[in-house]
Amino acid sequence: MSDIAAFINDSKRRKDIVDKYRHVEDKTITRKISRLNMHSIGKKSSRMGQKFMNSIGIEVKVGSNNFLSFPMGYTPSHV
Repeated sequence: MSDIAAFINDSKRRKDIVDKYRHVEDKTITRKISRLNMHSIGKKSSRMGQKFMNSIGIEVKVGSNNFLSFPMGYTPSHV
């Protein structure tokens, strides 16, 4: 009897894993709205803003002065 229960549990576990990674989603508006939160809205708007700025030729420079101070041919001595 325990073998049958173990088989059923294993089958359910495999099915749950497949369902988790399968990308067949309900594409209803209410499902999409329920997935929104402030983090996802901010992330999406940031990405859209970056794409827009790049498309019109304005590039936002994100850099570090520490990174720029290293010589371009730098190789660590411990390699």
